[in-house]
Amino acid sequence: MMAARTAFLDAGWYVPVADALADAALADPIARRIVDVGCGEGHYLRRLRELSDRPLELHGLDISRHAVEAAAKRDPAGLYAVAGAHRLPILTGAADALISHFAPLETAEAHRALRPAGRLIVGAPGPRHLFGLRTLIYETPTEHPEVAPITEGFALIAETRVRYDLELRDAPTVAALIGMTPYAWAADARDRLAGRDRLDTEVDVLIRTYERR
Repeated sequence: MMAARTAFLDAGWYVPVADALADAALADPIARRIVDVGCGEGHYLRRLRELSDRPLELHGLDISRHAVEAAAKRDPAGLYAVAGAHRLPILTGAADALISHFAPLETAEAHRALRPAGRLIVGAPGPRHLFGLRTLIYETPTEHPEVAPITEGFALIAETRVRYDLELRDAPTVAALIGMTPYAWAADARDRLAGRDRLDTEVDVLIRTYERR
């Protein structure tokens, strides 16, 4: 899955999503220490560094040792560690911002790690995310359910929805997209999608910014 994710993200297919996450993180002018919880191979943190107009301390956490090693190799200026969302290796109140994009989130632990008025940026699938792909897997595909906002300990201060079409026209790219999704683990889905060299689908991502109370 990590190799597929790296290939797909490096090809630039999710640049609008990465840019929206970066914009959300940089919207707080005093944010310097930013942590991506569930960082994978560090793609979104590297894009954040590229777009920043100020020095940043970027930290990435992931439960996959291989992902953390890959992230550290590609971003020597960052600090990466193997850790999960339920026990963050962060001093209380030490983080200016936390990013949790398509990753598990423990809100109480995020609240502990953030400074007062720190930002929590959460990326989640919108209703139509990869719906074209879902139509190839399920006989009666359904939209993703609405993700309820976080209320306890945080205030929602901004919301962005990133939507655009993907038109994939070669087998390696289609395989890379499938490989970075949970569908790659389902035998029936793999059988239905094997060998496809064309795929039209949608990106639909909801990015919410919360302020710690």
